[in-house]
Amino acid sequence: MSITQINVSRAKAFLEAMSKGDVSAVEALASDEFEYWVAGRTSLSGSRDLAELTAAMPEFARVFPHGLCMSVTGTTAELQRVAVEAASHGITADGKTYENRYHFLFKFDHAGDIAEVREYMDTAHVAEIFGK
Repeated sequence: MSITQINVSRAKAFLEAMSKGDVSAVEALASDEFEYWVAGRTSLSGSRDLAELTAAMPEFARVFPHGLCMSVTGTTAELQRVAVEAASHGITADGKTYENRYHFLFKFDHAGDIAEVREYMDTAHVAEIFGK
C-alpha cells in the first residue's frame, strides 16, 4: 500500500472516530503539533489543538445523542495531503435534523500522523440548526 493510500485510510479513520466520539482513536491518529481549523464565524469556527478538540467531543455527543453519521463521498490525495468530501446526517438532542456537506483537507507529517485538519461546511446550516 502506498503512503498516499495509507493517508487516505487514516483520514477516513479520523472522521469515523470523530463521528463515534472515540477520543483515544482521534489521539492515536494525531501528531503532537495537531491543529483542527473550522471555517466561518459560528461557535464551531476557529482553531483548536488536540487537547481542545478532544475536550469538546463529549459536548458533541450530548448534541447528537444518537451520533452523527459521516459518509465519505470522495477523496483526492497526493502524498502528505488528502482532500475528503463528506456528508453528515444526525438528529440533535432537541429533535432537529442536521445534514451538512463538507470538504476536509488533511495534512500529514512525515511520520504519517495527522498534523492539520481544515474543515469547510455550510455555516448557514450550522446557524440555522444551532442558532450560532
